[in-house]
Amino acid sequence: RTVICLGRESCCASGAFSAVLDYDALMSGDEADRAEELARRQGAIDAGETCYILLTSGSTGFPKLAQVTHRSLVGVAHYYNESLKVRPGDRLLGLFTLYHIGGLGFGVANALSGGACLIMSRVFDPSAILKTIEHERVTVSGFFDTHVTRIMGHPDFAGTDLSSIRSALFGGTPSTYERLHGDWGIPLVTPNYASTETGASIALVPAEVTLDA
Repeated sequence: RTVICLGRESCCASGAFSAVLDYDALMSGDEADRAEELARRQGAIDAGETCYILLTSGSTGFPKLAQVTHRSLVGVAHYYNESLKVRPGDRLLGLFTLYHIGGLGFGVANALSGGACLIMSRVFDPSAILKTIEHERVTVSGFFDTHVTRIMGHPDFAGTDLSSIRSALFGGTPSTYERLHGDWGIPLVTPNYASTETGASIALVPAEVTLDA
């Protein structure tokens, strides 16, 4: 419905498509009518309305469309931040793809709501991930068991400083918890039981329980 142009004056010229916005003008500041329009649109959104429509197959089943509501996504983001003790200024490494509920729920939504800096990985490369964790001083991340196995199998793993990671979400077997908590030395490791239909999470272990485990 709306197109934002980056440095292309011709597409934003007078008489062009009404939905096309100039990026520089958009970022130059809120005009009164824009602020009013934003407030009107925000007020028109119902928390129970669909925010995302995602395909999910349960890994092996026939793909089906799942509708994720605003309330579900915002709620899950809140409890991710509660369970992982995410706070403003944290540096969150996102390894989950953005067409997957994991990347939208744990990543975009909780980084925005928690005030964290989101560092995205274009592809999963264990060497690049290890360098990013050390260089960017990543404090929070999420992993599947395959991520953990491949990262630990890389020759640079033993020599990489992972001490900045304070908390981690994971989906996998109990051995994944043992690796992240024991071998990686991450103090707070939270298991996640989830599905796309529930907005990325069904059950999370509270931080107090996990830290005492």
